[in-house]
Parts: sequence; structure tokens; C-alpha cells
Amino acid sequence: MRAFIRAHEWFYANKDGCRTIAMLETGITAEYADRAWDEYTAAEIFPRDAQANPESIQTLIDISALLRAIPKRADTQAKSYINHSYLDEARRSL
Repeated sequence: MRAFIRAHEWFYANKDGCRTIAMLETGITAEYADRAWDEYTAAEIFPRDAQANPESIQTLIDISALLRAIPKRADTQAKSYINHSYLDEARRSL
């Protein structure tokens, strides 16, 4: 969990490093890597605090219920899947 937190911090602080990794791993150009980083950081696609977003998870649950026609899943609440205590403890130990 500490590495997860540090990875989020590193991502926001290291545009150049992210560009290099994106180019090496995907073969995209520097221009597209920079544009992606700009968009991801502006929209906080990866939350700065590394916390799960209940609304986003709920959307995934709802869509999954529709796609798979699983009526019981539609009643599932994202908050029942999220336990921030592990992330909180890791943050305290940094």
C-alpha cells in the first residue's frame, strides 16, 4: 500500500518520467504521452490521494449489472467494497 501511495505521488510529480515510461511501454510519441499526462492529471484520473472513488466504483457495478443481467448486483453498493483503513495505515507509516 505504501508503494501504491508513492506511485500516485510520483505520477503527479514526474511528467518526464511518465512520458518515458509511456513511450517505452506503448510506443506512442512524446507529444501524445505529454497530452495524456496533462489530461490524466487535470482530471485526476488517478486520484492524488490514492483513495478509491465510490461514485466511479458504483458506476462500474451498475454497468456490470446491466451487461450481465444480474439483478442482485444492481442492489450492491460500492461502499461495501471499499475499506480505506489499509491505505490510511500505510499513509501513517510513511
